[in-house]
Amino acid sequence: MKNRLPTVLSATALVVALLDSATGGLAGTIQPVARAIFASNAGNATTIDHIHVSTTAKAGYLLPLGSNKKFPLSVIPTLTGKTGKTGKTGSAGSEGPAGPQGPAGPQGPAGPQGPAGPQGPAGAQGAAGAQGQAGAAGAAGQQGIPGTARAYAFYDAIHSQIKFSKNVTGVAQGTDGPGEWCVSLDPSINAASAIAQVAVEYDFGSTGVAQWANEPDACTAHPNSIEMWTLNLSGTASPKSFTIIVP
Repeated sequence: MKNRLPTVLSATALVVALLDSATGGLAGTIQPVARAIFASNAGNATTIDHIHVSTTAKAGYLLPLGSNKKFPLSVIPTLTGKTGKTGKTGSAGSEGPAGPQGPAGPQGPAGPQGPAGPQGPAGAQGAAGAQGQAGAAGAAGQQGIPGTARAYAFYDAIHSQIKFSKNVTGVAQGTDGPGEWCVSLDPSINAASAIAQVAVEYDFGSTGVAQWANEPDACTAHPNSIEMWTLNLSGTASPKSFTIIVP
């Protein structure tokens, strides 16, 4: 029995140490006693009750405590408990500052055409365009009502012929020479009392003047005639085309 006491005390100290290591110091109150008994009785024995001691974990060997008075963590089983329930989602944090503006994206396709806008104000009048081509001649108008002149005529001195006449029966040169004219009237008009209006026609007669003579002494060879003259601008008698009207 005397030889088994150190063995019992050493085993007791080992159990207490295991309890202290596993429980986080719960058995610490009896550790000084166990160490004292082990120190005074176990000594430096390499076996305890014929069980060998090893400084590393081996099957069938006793493992002494470390310098921290605990077994190495490598020989203590790690127990993992069940995963707890997921906690409640916390409240949303405050909104962070706006990030920098990104690059412009590619241009999108053209949209549909919008409705027509209101009509704008009239612009300024443009410059006149070029003269257009002359249009086709229109249809002849209706015959006008007869005029009030009793006699009239257009005499073409270049071709020696009367045009557009009424109650004028003939035109002849007077006895005083070229530029003097005797215009014979229809017998329904008394030439001795008639008053004539005469003028030089420009296209056929060119520039000049025309005059009516009240006394037809140079037209005695032409009964019922009115005497008149056509002259150039210097006053010299000259044959020119003319018009005559007897109101």
